[in-house]
Amino acid sequence: MTQARKYIWNDNMCAHYFITNRCVQQAYLLSTNTKTGDVDNHRKDWVQDRLSELSEIFTIIIGTFSVLDNHMHINVQTRPDLTELLSDEEVAKRWLKLYPPKKSKTSNFTPEQWKTSEYAIISNQETVKIYRQRLGSLPWFMKSLSEYIARLANKESECKGRFWQGRYNSKLLTSAKAVVLASQYTDLNPIRANLAETPETSQFTGVYERIQASQAQEKIEGINEHINNGNAIHKDKKNEIDELSEKIHSARWLAQFPKENEFQTMPFYKITERDYLDLLDWTGRILHPKKTGAIPHDIPHIFERLQIDKNEWLDTIINYDKLFYRIIGKMSVAWKMLTETANHWFKGSKTNRKLFGD
Repeated sequence: MTQARKYIWNDNMCAHYFITNRCVQQAYLLSTNTKTGDVDNHRKDWVQDRLSELSEIFTIIIGTFSVLDNHMHINVQTRPDLTELLSDEEVAKRWLKLYPPKKSKTSNFTPEQWKTSEYAIISNQETVKIYRQRLGSLPWFMKSLSEYIARLANKESECKGRFWQGRYNSKLLTSAKAVVLASQYTDLNPIRANLAETPETSQFTGVYERIQASQAQEKIEGINEHINNGNAIHKDKKNEIDELSEKIHSARWLAQFPKENEFQTMPFYKITERDYLDLLDWTGRILHPKKTGAIPHDIPHIFERLQIDKNEWLDTIINYDKLFYRIIGKMSVAWKMLTETANHWFKGSKTNRKLFGD
């Protein structure tokens, strides 16, 4: 008997989740123009842009994501501690940004009317409490994402009805290794689906945005070094710097990796970005043996540090959807987190114990 989503969710719990949402009947509604039948990825842009927008409104941290033709994956971390730090004014502003007051048919909402709406929220502590809770709520986060995309798509297709197969599927991640595993599965999804050959060409993924930002940063540093050496640059280079800066900014809404020997309070990842990308590169090459290139010589230390068995790691990535249901990681940690869950059995418990320990 499978367990309902409510058993792994708690408003007061800081936790990581792997989220999946699929289009109705697994149709390619995120990549096919329903009017012309042509391949068109602009709806994937909708999802990515909406995720970026929601990351600035909710106190939910997004580690990575991937948007494919008929489904999407998102890795998130809920942070109730950040929600409690929001001032009443910030709660009001964020909520109105998420659900702005309805505009008049004849005019836009004026700044004065915005202030009036903010004051109406702030002056009612019960309303502030409700909105504060929602700004840290995973169900409300997914509602604000899925409903928004469905409305846009139905309007464009001039139709009504379901766009998504259901609400969403979520899996609780209870260890640092499980977070990395879920993220790697997410970032490699387009490669496994034959939509891309390498992470740096896997558009509509978190790793693609990170690589684009990293490459842009290197180019800007090279240009700045050229300038610091007393060399002038053409105006076209200045335009290039602006474009590169936009690429860097495009990845800042994703969770930041810790630097070497850097301490972070409740970090999303507990490995560096370089280690993550090295592991991703190794995994991607094994899944696609025809790919060429040199494997970094320092890759083994990642497996040693995370205590990963290479064969089990690959088997888990390949059969990820079949092996787990509601929990990924240490089961003993899950029981400590899920104190209100009486039934200590979840589908995939045996696999979790084998891969992550008890």
